[in-house]
Amino acid sequence: KPRRFQIVAILTNVYPDGCKREEMFTDLVKTLDKKQWAFRIMGSGWSDILAPLVADGLQVDYFAEFDADINQKILESSDYCLYFGQDVGSMAILDAKNAGLRTISTPQGFHLDIGLDYAFDTQEELNEVFRKLSENSVKDWTWKNYAKQHLKIWKQLLKN
Repeated sequence: KPRRFQIVAILTNVYPDGCKREEMFTDLVKTLDKKQWAFRIMGSGWSDILAPLVADGLQVDYFAEFDADINQKILESSDYCLYFGQDVGSMAILDAKNAGLRTISTPQGFHLDIGLDYAFDTQEELNEVFRKLSENSVKDWTWKNYAKQHLKIWKQLLKN
């Protein structure tokens, strides 16, 4: 069975001045199917941002303080690592690359050297990344549909 959620790690503190562009997270989750996405966030400053989102049904595991063991578990059990900031680069993105996670971040700083799986600068670009990741190109590839298609082929062959 497919997993219930795609899990996104966000491993950064946020600050009152908004320098990490965390408002992009709030705008992003408005566009997501909450039954498909879950988030694991570690870093201070997220409580007020997350409270209304969680109340609206967003699945979030939140850790306000850094803990190396929990950080490692998050990296081992997530599908993606997301970073919004536009600074010299995020150590979380480097850690995620080392852990084999796919990365979604801004193309700047040392991110350019390590390579990102999904790059964005604007809210529209970020939303588009998640729209594409939300698509399941093989959702109709079931045994039932395979059998039906196989039967069609054999009926056509027998008819000829």
